[in-house]
Amino acid sequence: MLGRLLNAVVSVALAALTAAPGSPGFDWAVDLGQGRAVHAFTVGGVLRAAGPVALLTLPAHAPREPVRRVAARLAAMVPTGSAVELLLRGRLAGGRWTPWQTIEPGVPTQLPGPAGRVQLRVLLTGTGAARATVRGLWLHAEPAAGFSVAAPPAPVAFQV
Repeated sequence: MLGRLLNAVVSVALAALTAAPGSPGFDWAVDLGQGRAVHAFTVGGVLRAAGPVALLTLPAHAPREPVRRVAARLAAMVPTGSAVELLLRGRLAGGRWTPWQTIEPGVPTQLPGPAGRVQLRVLLTGTGAARATVRGLWLHAEPAAGFSVAAPPAPVAFQV
């Protein structure tokens, strides 16, 4: 049983972000014990799901200057039948938030304009006893030097 379980567990641990060492930008480790959790909990710094669907909305982070691209590095255990999805949004000039968009670990995600704050969500899903756990999450954001984009003139409506 344990052998099958170990074979079924997929470890998602990206060794480095796509940005080259010393590249301009801002790096930070995400505290998985912060934020608003729905059917999720953190024990010993490890995020776990309390049911088949769990969501952690992290507090917004304000880099030293507006950013345009964000990349994530994720350390997680993802058994067969479970998944971890990262969602990102940015706060544009004028105070409006962009829509949530999926961010793939190791792949820089472009925001629609310079964002003075960025916010992340971690979505854990699983079937049966399969439950993913997240052991670490790190972000790298690239400055938006030279960009000047205002927020959209009217709010955008979204349904969940």
